[in-house]
Amino acid sequence: MLATIAFAIKILFTILCVVVLSLGKSSIITRDKVGLFSLIGIISTSLIIFSVEVDSFLIPAAFFIVISFLSYERYKNINSFNEILEKLAPYWIIILIGMTMGYGRFLQSFILTFASYYLLNYMSIILPEKNQKVEK
Repeated sequence: MLATIAFAIKILFTILCVVVLSLGKSSIITRDKVGLFSLIGIISTSLIIFSVEVDSFLIPAAFFIVISFLSYERYKNINSFNEILEKLAPYWIIILIGMTMGYGRFLQSFILTFASYYLLNYMSIILPEKNQKVEK
């Protein structure tokens, strides 16, 4: 019974982190894809919980390999490395958040969520424009 409650809490916190990343003016997750990214987070959280229960860490490794292969197949035609990172960053961030939640590392998941949110929404304000000179 307690394991089921812990599982539900981990899933709810994963969804909360996805919703937080969908907020903001330049969010990495558009509002129409919150459901998809929540599902990705739930799958990664569930796989980690299952792998901990059966004491096999081959499941997360296989999950990483499958996601890497799918990522490569989908975006291999893009020539710019920056464009590839922009496309893949949301997926990998959500997968990592789900994995840390699955291991029960709530604080690390929240730090990763808020660091990602801050970097993606406010770093453009702090960093100078491309053509702007930095004062010395």
